[in-house]
Amino acid sequence: MTMETTRSEAAVGGAARDPIVERAASSAHQAVDKVAAKVNPAVERARAVAQNSADTLHAKLDDLSSVREEWAESCRSYVRERPLTALGVAVLAGFLLSRWIRTS
Repeated sequence: MTMETTRSEAAVGGAARDPIVERAASSAHQAVDKVAAKVNPAVERARAVAQNSADTLHAKLDDLSSVREEWAESCRSYVRERPLTALGVAVLAGFLLSRWIRTS
């Protein structure tokens, strides 16, 4: 060991035994414990609210997915039942869309 290492180890060991440092460390630990005790319930509530929001969002997404599938199936059945009407609607929609794009 070098002389420098011995001095730094002695300084650390001596500082740890100093009663002022011990009291300051104890006070700091108590303050951290108090803050943690007060913050923990708020963090748990925020976590619960976030989880609830995520669950609600997933449920809404599932509902929208099923509505989309129902609507797509409804359109397919309409086209199967009335193919000429569906073709006419598609041509008219294309014509109106092209006119709208051309004027913009």
